[in-house]
Amino acid sequence: MFAIRLRNTMLGEIHWLHQDLTMYQVEEKYPNFQSEDWRFELRIRYIHSDLHNLYDKDRNTFLYYYEQVKNDYLEDEGKGNEGVDQDTAIQLACIEIKRMFKVSLYSLYFIVYAVAL
Repeated sequence: MFAIRLRNTMLGEIHWLHQDLTMYQVEEKYPNFQSEDWRFELRIRYIHSDLHNLYDKDRNTFLYYYEQVKNDYLEDEGKGNEGVDQDTAIQLACIEIKRMFKVSLYSLYFIVYAVAL
């Protein structure tokens, strides 16, 4: 599910690193990766088709994926959001709205309860 991606921030060049690749092999294969333009990124590469199921079973992975998609969406904003699947972005936004609404109602309940005391 998780993978390491080597990305050049200036050129947009991307390389997915194999899980068995050592740093020595990375240095051999990508000799310029140590410049300031290259970033190692921990990414969720493979995702369950049912995001609600992921949210219920592994909330941390879901939240990481949510942040990843959100950041990709905002980063691509100037490019017309070509890199982000619209259906996934909408589904994640709906789940986040539900989550925030539940948290808000829960907080409101305790505020009302505390005032009543």
